[in-house]
Amino acid sequence: TASPVPVPTATPTTADGFCSDRETMDTSSGHFSFGESYAGDACLMKSDDLEFSGVYGTVGAAYDDVELSATVLSAGSIKRDYGLYLRVPEWSPGDVRWNVDAGYRCTVFTGPSNTKPCKLRLQSLTNSRPTTVSASSTFFLTEDHWYTVEAYAIGASLGCAIRKADGTLLASTEGTDDTYASGHVGTWNAMDDFGSHYWKSFAVLPGADAESDVIT
Repeated sequence: TASPVPVPTATPTTADGFCSDRETMDTSSGHFSFGESYAGDACLMKSDDLEFSGVYGTVGAAYDDVELSATVLSAGSIKRDYGLYLRVPEWSPGDVRWNVDAGYRCTVFTGPSNTKPCKLRLQSLTNSRPTTVSASSTFFLTEDHWYTVEAYAIGASLGCAIRKADGTLLASTEGTDDTYASGHVGTWNAMDDFGSHYWKSFAVLPGADAESDVIT
């Protein structure tokens, strides 16, 4: 059995970060600022919308088989979910409260505090309504700590995972669904009324580079 391939394959640098708005991505919902600093880290993307979810996604190119990795921190409180979108046919026009119209999402369902359990859910969205494809066991998160969220879509196989900053796997879940064959990818976080979400990196491995064993 081949050893798991880490995501991304190299340690993220500022080139992977958000010193400025990316030409290949756009804000679909909410509000982001770039080149922010927090807790000693720089070149961050900060979500700071108190009413709408933050969605930052690719424009132009569509992905079929794809593997994603992003590093995220919840400032002040873990109470507000976040995750990654895959195979979104088209970004919803205008701001969204919770969900885009269609696609898949690897969702980190956070608890109201760091003493309450969290869970991963792989979701399929149709008309903005989510259906759970699979879910993980529970785990715990801490505010003001970095976590890496990973997701893949390879054929009808879907996967979702979350790790600590040192690479320790907290939870993962996998499932199958063939509703969407290709689409855009991006980051997602719920509104920032309990504290901003900071994003340090976002990496995309498309096509033949995508691996299904990264979350083991």
